[in-house]
Amino acid sequence: MQMGWAALVMGLSVLLSRFMGLIRDKTIAYLFGATQESDIYFAAFVIPDFINYLLAGAYFSITLIPLLSETFARDHEDGWRLFSAVLVWVATGIIVFTGIAMILAPQLAVVAAPGLDPPAWARL
Repeated sequence: MQMGWAALVMGLSVLLSRFMGLIRDKTIAYLFGATQESDIYFAAFVIPDFINYLLAGAYFSITLIPLLSETFARDHEDGWRLFSAVLVWVATGIIVFTGIAMILAPQLAVVAAPGLDPPAWARL
């Protein structure tokens, strides 16, 4: 029964997150309309959203959560060691990726928003 509650909480959290994202997007559309500023805002989230979906959807949900659950069930201390190791590697990866993304920002802007003009890419 505990797994059912956990699944319910997780599902409701995802639903709430999507609903709040919809409200955010509607508010931006209402305040800015179909302007270049709103296009730049939405384009700025293309790559971070892709990474979030990739990590949250693939790695964390499918691989990490079951592995952590199994390890914690077997030995609480081993579970915390595994969690700590994963946290360090993920944080290190994020820092390295962010540094590379900052260096390659002009090239990534073209990839993230090919429909914008060059001055808009500079603002992105």
